[in-house]
Amino acid sequence: MIEDEPDSALVLRVDLSPLRQRRREAHRRRFYVLLGLCLALATGVMIAGQSYIDRQVRQQISLNQTLSTQIEKIGPTQDVPFARAPGAEDISWLRQWLMQRSQAADTLEYLVSQTPDGVALTELKIDGPVITIRGEAQTAGAVRTFGRALSRSARWPGISRIEASAVRIERHAIQTFTFQSHADANATRETQR
Repeated sequence: MIEDEPDSALVLRVDLSPLRQRRREAHRRRFYVLLGLCLALATGVMIAGQSYIDRQVRQQISLNQTLSTQIEKIGPTQDVPFARAPGAEDISWLRQWLMQRSQAADTLEYLVSQTPDGVALTELKIDGPVITIRGEAQTAGAVRTFGRALSRSARWPGISRIEASAVRIERHAIQTFTFQSHADANATRETQR
C-alpha cells in the first residue's frame, strides 16, 4: 500500500526480468536463424565454386587432349632445334643455338642497364649481325641520352641508322625512335681506335 506522506517519494517496484528474458530469447532465435542462413549460403557458395572448378578442369583436360592430338598430326616442326639434330654425337647445332640465345640474353641485359628513365623499348630484333631497337620516349632528350649511352659503349656495336619522330597522342608528344646497329660497324670502330 502506498502511503501519502508529503515528504516521501513515490517508489514503484517493477520486475523487468520477464521482459529481459523474452528479449534474450528473441535475440537468441534471430542469432540461430542468421547463423543457419550464413551456413546455408556458405555451403551453397562452396558447392557452386567446386562445381565451377571441376567444370574448368574437365574443359582444360579436353583442350589438352585436343592440342596433343593436333601436335601429333603435325609432327616435329622445323622451329625446334632439337627436331633438327643430325645425330647424338654431333652437337654443333646445339652450340650454335645456345650462342644465339646467349647473344639475345646479353643484349637484353645490357639494354636494361643502359635504358634511361622515360624510355620504353617496344621492339628488339636480332637478325644475325643486325640489331634493331624500336621504342618510345617522353622527350627527345631521353632519346639522345639513350643513343649516346649505346654509341659510347665498347660492348655495343656502333649505331648505323637512327630514325626518330614525334607523335602527338591526346595532348602528349611522344618521341618514337629506331636504332639499328650492325656488328661490322663495331669492328670498324675498334680498328679506328
